[in-house]
Amino acid sequence: MELINKVLTAVGQGDDPVIAAVTDTYQLKAAQFVLDFLEEVEGAAPWRVLRSRVAATVAANGNSIALSGVNRKTQLWYENEEHCQRADPLCFDVTNTSAQYALRLMDLATLLRIDQEASNTATNAQPSHFAIERTATGVTLYVHPRVNTARNIEIDLLVPQAPDLVATDTGDLSTDIKVPVLPVQYGASWWAMEDRGEELGPRGDKAEKRYRDLLADAVAQEIAEQGFDSLVPQ
Repeated sequence: MELINKVLTAVGQGDDPVIAAVTDTYQLKAAQFVLDFLEEVEGAAPWRVLRSRVAATVAANGNSIALSGVNRKTQLWYENEEHCQRADPLCFDVTNTSAQYALRLMDLATLLRIDQEASNTATNAQPSHFAIERTATGVTLYVHPRVNTARNIEIDLLVPQAPDLVATDTGDLSTDIKVPVLPVQYGASWWAMEDRGEELGPRGDKAEKRYRDLLADAVAQEIAEQGFDSLVPQ
């Protein structure tokens, strides 16, 4: 709600702030700008603040399950392995809590081919690999090989907020934004100024530069703190 009102203020519409579910046409437009730039900022880096550990149980004789608590923009979260110069996702079989072990990422097409060649039958008690498939609304987790006993899996994922938020919901308006807020604010304000056109003069250009600078700085800091910059040849 605060972000929407700051955008309204930036374009001279702050006298009528949002205080409840948005119904006014222009306020809805401003809210959409905020959500659009929130989604853009969320996709600009693997923000640790978006990390969520998702638990799921793959049934006996099965090899997949639709994950809960995720959305269409969910991504894998990776550990930077500096010594091996690679990034590995975090996915674990935790069925035996005293002997948890990591699953290795496999290409989904390869996993499905091998499963088909095995006549889609369970061949092992434990999986060794996993893959994910994004759907229109979320993520499906696959394991390989197909298991003959139920397995409890935990996977660390980046779950953005933007796809699940709507300005017409009072509860959503009270959501605390997790990623850096200033790039979202300046990006949405810039686009609102562009939408209003010439009546606002050159302020849109300054807001755009401020947005891009703020986003670049925030992304650089996040990448450096996670160590991913060490994977890029200097």
